[in-house]
Order: sequence, then C-alpha cells, then structure tokens
Amino acid sequence: KCSVFSVQRMQSNIETFRYRMTYRISGRLRFLSHKELMRMMMRACRRARLPLAYSQGFHPHALLSFGPPRPVGMAGDAEQLDVRLRAAMPAADVRDALACQLPGEARVAAVEQIPLNAPAITACARSAWYECTWPCGAGGPEAAIARLLASDAVWHDRRTSGAVQRKDLRPGILGIAWGPPSLRLHL
Repeated sequence: KCSVFSVQRMQSNIETFRYRMTYRISGRLRFLSHKELMRMMMRACRRARLPLAYSQGFHPHALLSFGPPRPVGMAGDAEQLDVRLRAAMPAADVRDALACQLPGEARVAAVEQIPLNAPAITACARSAWYECTWPCGAGGPEAAIARLLASDAVWHDRRTSGAVQRKDLRPGILGIAWGPPSLRLHL
C-alpha cells in the first residue's frame, strides 16, 4: 500500500524530462473552457499511460503547464502544453500516444523535448494571430483598417465597480491583414 507521504519521497528523488506539445483545437471542442481543456489533456495523458511527474505535497498533481488561455468559441491552430515525465521517451512516441487518446477535433501537431530550465510558455508568448471570416455581401474593411492603423491612439473605457479606466489599445495592435474573405489580426 502506497501512502501520499511515500509518493512525496519518491518524487523528490526522480529526474524529470520536459516536453512541449503543440496541438490544434477545432470543431465542437473550441467551446471548451480553459479548465475543461486542462481536464481533457490530463485524462488523455493518463489514458496514454505516460509516466507523468507529480508535484510534491499533500495533494500531488501532474506537472502540466498550459499556454495562455484560448477564448471560448475560437479554434486554435498552435496551442501549447508543457508536460513533465518521470522517464525520457522519444518525442514521436509521446506524440503518438497522446494522438490516440484525444478526440478527433484535438490534434497533436508536434512534440519536442526541451530543457528543464527552458522559459515557460507564457513567458515566450508575445503575440497572437486571430483570423475571422468576413461576412459575404458586406463591404471590405480596407478603409476602416487604414484609419485604425493611421491613428495614434484607440481609446477604450472600461467600467469597474463604479470607476472608469481609460486604456489605449493601439500599442497592442501589431498588424491587420485583409485577404477576402479572411481578416487576420496580429495582437
């Protein structure tokens, strides 16, 4: 019989290996919240029988680290997840094991082993591309894009518990690309 305390002692002496997984989310799965996505990935890792490394403490949990949350309802082409394993495995084996356990609308694009001291995903994420389909029959947004990119500031008022905070959104708009029928935003 294994107690929580023996698991703690075991984990502190075990070397871990870190893998960065890039995956795609589409279809109905795009409506999963970040928490539901975390649960889905955790279950897939367990079903794949990956030798997951666990945190120390009274309630150990698997060492998975997700990238910035994807907005609910948006598909993701390059979502990322760091997984720590107790044993080294070829990246292709990790990819194949996970791919078999994920639903069809979640696809593993790549897995690579990275150093333990590599920066976290959130520290590496500097910007994101968003793509939306422009409605048929609507005029193109060329004039609006030109006005937006030519402006020095784009002010937004945010109301919070009785106060109004004013913020300039323009520095966060890195680029806009229009190619019918798609509008791509680099934020």
